[in-house]
Amino acid sequence: MEKDIIYIGDLSYKKEGTPFPLGVGYISSMIDFYFENSIDTIIFTDPHELTSAIKKKKPKIVALANYSWNSNINSQIIKYSKKVSNQIITVLGGPFFAKNDKLWLKKYFDTNKYLDFYVSGEGEWKFIELVKQARSQSYSVEKMLSKLSPDIFYRNKNGEVLQGTVPLQEVLDHRYKDTRKKDLDTIKSPYLTGRLDRFFKVDGMVPMIETVRGCPYGCTFCCWGDPSLSRLSAFSEERVYKELDYIAKRSKNFTRLIIADGNFGILKRDILLANYLNKLNLKYGWPKSIYLYFAKNSNDNIVKIASVLGKMIKVSLARQTMNEDVLKNIKRKNINDETFYKVQKQLSVSNIDSMIEFIYPLPGETKQTFITGINELFKKLDILHTEIRFYPTELLPGSEMATNESRDKFGIKSAWRKLYGSDKNFGEVRGCEFQEIITSTKTFSLLDFIYVRKLHFLICLFATYKIYQPIVELYQSKVRENSFIWFIDKLITAMETSSGLMAELFKEINSEIKNELKTEEEYDKIKNSLNYGEGASKRINIYYILTLLYGKEGKYRREFSKLIKNVLIETSLGNVEEIDKKLSEIENNLIDFNQVQKTFKNTDAVDKVTIIPNNIIVSEFTKCYNGNLIETLDKMYDLSSAGHLGMLVLKKHSRSEEKTDKILKVSSQIATTQ
Repeated sequence: MEKDIIYIGDLSYKKEGTPFPLGVGYISSMIDFYFENSIDTIIFTDPHELTSAIKKKKPKIVALANYSWNSNINSQIIKYSKKVSNQIITVLGGPFFAKNDKLWLKKYFDTNKYLDFYVSGEGEWKFIELVKQARSQSYSVEKMLSKLSPDIFYRNKNGEVLQGTVPLQEVLDHRYKDTRKKDLDTIKSPYLTGRLDRFFKVDGMVPMIETVRGCPYGCTFCCWGDPSLSRLSAFSEERVYKELDYIAKRSKNFTRLIIADGNFGILKRDILLANYLNKLNLKYGWPKSIYLYFAKNSNDNIVKIASVLGKMIKVSLARQTMNEDVLKNIKRKNINDETFYKVQKQLSVSNIDSMIEFIYPLPGETKQTFITGINELFKKLDILHTEIRFYPTELLPGSEMATNESRDKFGIKSAWRKLYGSDKNFGEVRGCEFQEIITSTKTFSLLDFIYVRKLHFLICLFATYKIYQPIVELYQSKVRENSFIWFIDKLITAMETSSGLMAELFKEINSEIKNELKTEEEYDKIKNSLNYGEGASKRINIYYILTLLYGKEGKYRREFSKLIKNVLIETSLGNVEEIDKKLSEIENNLIDFNQVQKTFKNTDAVDKVTIIPNNIIVSEFTKCYNGNLIETLDKMYDLSSAGHLGMLVLKKHSRSEEKTDKILKVSSQIATTQ
């Protein structure tokens, strides 16, 4: 007898850096377990492969994991599924869902009229229950509606959005156990069951594991702030070790690992997991780098873990804001400043990379409180050894901040912007993703938002990517009352009031910041018409840093150096000789891609790959040049390790060997895709 088929997807627009589909892997493994392998589940991450499979062999169910980075392509897939056969049951599930907002629910189901069911919250057992009902009712959606459990949402014939009412325990048999109990091992491992084996053969994907679920913090900007997710529950240490062993033995083509926990280090046992990861690194050479989120209230346990993992990680000391009133508004409590600076100092002494994150604007924040907070932070930190990152505040359906009550209370205004790299045609379907971000509040205007975006641009140049590090060194060597933020503010004023190339560049950046923001009506129009080109966008910081460095054959960069020199002299922060010395250091450390481009254009095709053979980055550049220097470099960054622009443009950079290896791999990929 032929098995019923279910297609399960966690769809992505690219492969490089994409995590293994862990969540749908759990569900697939549980389907195998519960239905004793009587159902054939197939996992997809590529939208084109999924539509081809649907067209070739119709499944009973198409179920997709739904997040902010793939919600629109998901909508197109379920629409296509119904086009192929109206009998295919379509299901979405995941945290990108405001289950308590009736108006939002109605609009969501009206927009996604081809959607049969949405599974909210942890989905393993709920999806099993849905499949059980589908089988018992011969895959008739109408007959299933009276048998569903809470958190499974659907729209009835009258257009009302409802959810199931039958308690889950009454539907499932004796194999059901409460997955929110301390031990999560009742959920079968997609690694140990072999469900994710085929993804070890896909270049560029990154293995991902989960050791703990839940988050005790109630931050209003996060979907994990939901009270139902506040209780921690853990997979056993034995289970986690087995999964890590399984991955390590198959890691020949992999260097990275993602730990999906919301607060790694929150449990005392996490130091043991860190030690185990270190042993695997020594034995297998894997993982070489680990992406993880440390506990919000970073403490000594974080320092111990970081000391064990060393260069495999970068410690994130997320602050989001330095203002106590704003922290109260977002229901967040950071560790006190004394402990924070103590931890940061310990990391610096141990030569462990750290990263501090802020989001803007948050409810109650003003331009002044935001700048003051950053200023005080920069006074106490050595920003030469600390990476600073800013992010616009995203409004996530299901988070408290995105509710109408919160929007009204704080005067939140928002806009939609395209996620870079998400506009793609997959043959039968085309998708593009947008995110809703806060652009103003009662206390933070749109002009303030634009100012911080420009501040962000220059912080990236000086403190995040450290391309102009010698200038920071010079500034910090002087006796000064203010932090480096004060100097950046002076630069912004000078760039905007100048009459030269810098004013021209900043005017273009201003325009790009405004143009990337779409109203909800504009967003809906673009999305519904599938004319995504109207929402074309750039990664503003990356694109315009590259433009500043190499645009107009280097004229922008030379003009910028003059501007820096003038501001430093006017503010008595250096004499001509020492300023010129620092600017020369920057010039000498930059890879001269303008010269490479000229050489490339004037060289016969057979000789292109031999240009400057001693520099592997430049040599690889010659293989993928597309006629536009800035676009070529932007593409090279796009396929490299995110957040490391310096490894692309600087001759000497921290961890140079590791970063050169990444660029070699990346630019080789570019060459094969041209």
